[in-house]
Amino acid sequence: MLSAGCEPVENIERWCRNTTTILIKYYKGGAVVERAVMILFGLSLMLIFDSGASSSADTATHQGTCSAASEYFQSLGYAKSLIGEQVAKGSICEENSCCTDALEEKLTSDSMLKLDNYLKDVVLRTASILETRAKRFDEFFRNMMTKSKKDFHDMFKKTYGVLYLQHAYVFSDLFSELEDYYSNGQVALSETMDKFFSILYQRMFTVINAQYRYEDEYLVCVQKYMHDLKPFGDVPQKLSIQLTRSFVATRTLHKTLSKGAASAEKMLEIKMNEDCGKELVKMQYCGTCKNTRGPGPCPSYCTKTLQNCLVHFLTISDSWDYYVESIDKIAERLLGPFNIEAVVEPINIKISEAIMNFQENGATISEKIFVSCGKPSLERRRRSANPEKPRTRAKDELATYPVLNFNQKKKHKKTQSQANISTLEKLIRDIKQKVKETKLFWRQLPYQYCNEDNMTASPTQEGSCWNGTTIGNFSLANLQFEPPPSPQILTEQLNVMQVLTQTLQTAFQGQEVLTEQLNVMQVLTQTLQTAFQGQEVDLPETDEEEDIASGSGSGERGLIDQEDGDVDPEGGLFEPELPETTTRRQETILHESEAPPRAAIPTDRSAAPQTFNRAIISYVLPILLIWFGSAFADLL
Repeated sequence: MLSAGCEPVENIERWCRNTTTILIKYYKGGAVVERAVMILFGLSLMLIFDSGASSSADTATHQGTCSAASEYFQSLGYAKSLIGEQVAKGSICEENSCCTDALEEKLTSDSMLKLDNYLKDVVLRTASILETRAKRFDEFFRNMMTKSKKDFHDMFKKTYGVLYLQHAYVFSDLFSELEDYYSNGQVALSETMDKFFSILYQRMFTVINAQYRYEDEYLVCVQKYMHDLKPFGDVPQKLSIQLTRSFVATRTLHKTLSKGAASAEKMLEIKMNEDCGKELVKMQYCGTCKNTRGPGPCPSYCTKTLQNCLVHFLTISDSWDYYVESIDKIAERLLGPFNIEAVVEPINIKISEAIMNFQENGATISEKIFVSCGKPSLERRRRSANPEKPRTRAKDELATYPVLNFNQKKKHKKTQSQANISTLEKLIRDIKQKVKETKLFWRQLPYQYCNEDNMTASPTQEGSCWNGTTIGNFSLANLQFEPPPSPQILTEQLNVMQVLTQTLQTAFQGQEVLTEQLNVMQVLTQTLQTAFQGQEVDLPETDEEEDIASGSGSGERGLIDQEDGDVDPEGGLFEPELPETTTRRQETILHESEAPPRAAIPTDRSAAPQTFNRAIISYVLPILLIWFGSAFADLL
């Protein structure tokens, strides 16, 4: 009788029978034992009931009508015909699935499309952050250059008059070279500044000694002694260093922002493969197909699935983060010692200071040149004495204009361009902040995607969520996904990021490294070796972006903007109204191939001391001649 309650269910009958046997064996007729037997009998009935209920639930799950799954997928917009009425074996969800092969195929394509759309949205948003800042920075720079050119022209025209207008093209060419470097990069700024001061040196020498006639060979000889005589003092060296490092940093920031945005967009060409789509279906929908979805996919399961799908995007994450850090560093330099506005805005004052230095030492310099190169013949055409006054007035203005120095730079900035400085600082700080926010962007993509639309269970439900096979904790063993091999696009963008980062690090110290003839690997090696040494780096413009990305070709050609002819629409510079009788001189000869043998330059100690009268004659006579020429030009 004690075992009677155990008969209905075979799987626990043995347990009941064994228990009854044990109780009978130790039964001694006591009431307590009899009560224990009754309690065990009741427990046996409960086990029988629970087992039967569980068996009925399993039968409903695996042999039911899939009504719950059908209702869920229809709510998502899928046709009822795609959902099976009875559980069956699917190609993705495998055994006991309510999802037909047709539904699984549709879920796969839709899951891949959803992920592609998500990537397109967030990547283009990030690229837009960089591109927008690049355009704003470019607009500010061009407006600043336009203003600087106008200020330069107005000041020099007012101060030096026709003397400046006759040689305005020398300064116009300088601004054109600076703008060309910013737009195209194929200009060595140090050579540009050397050329400018060489031409200015020759022009100043001929103006101070206007009574002579000069042949090209003689000007070559004059040119040879420029670096020894230092007619402009230390202005050329200081200005060249300041312009070089500021323009390098400015151009590098603009170009790397633009190219970083283009590189991010290029990553969108990497498409998800079908294996990724199947894993997304298994993670998101197979729990529902099996009627065991629970609260949703485990968070760690979703994250790991997306990391496998986006493995190529994660690969570029470290390179991107280094690039972001380098952007931040170069932007910080532009707020400090590489401030482009602090160099470009007062360039008129700095060049005027150089002219004043030459004017103060003009007689001494001329005498040394005459000793080394000989005296040229006097100009044959003679003019009457009276018309010399206007030219002398222009020379007097040159002589009386106050000598300026670099210590006045800060005062000049504060009094004339406080608003612009605030605009530049605000612009750069915005660049720093927004670009820094993109750090870890690629690495966070899987987490951000899994957090979309409550896709997964909450972290507190990690042990009771869908893990890919059943309800429980997620294990990596549940994943069968093998990431595909790296596509060519990924390799290309890794190269681009590396070159951009090295370029930024090089510009961080103002390096000047021309790389037109180097291939990508040589560029990387060169910039690594010369990083943080204060030289210039070049980013030439071309359309052959694939060359640098693949490591072939020359120079940094793959980093080129698609901006052919992207130059200032204003042109090279102002075109002052030159007098009709003024013609542009033949380009200054800078070659030394036909120069006469170089003679020793006499120093102040070896030179014969000048008498007072001789000094007056050698210094005043050129002024009178300049005055005469200016008067004649004004009359014309």
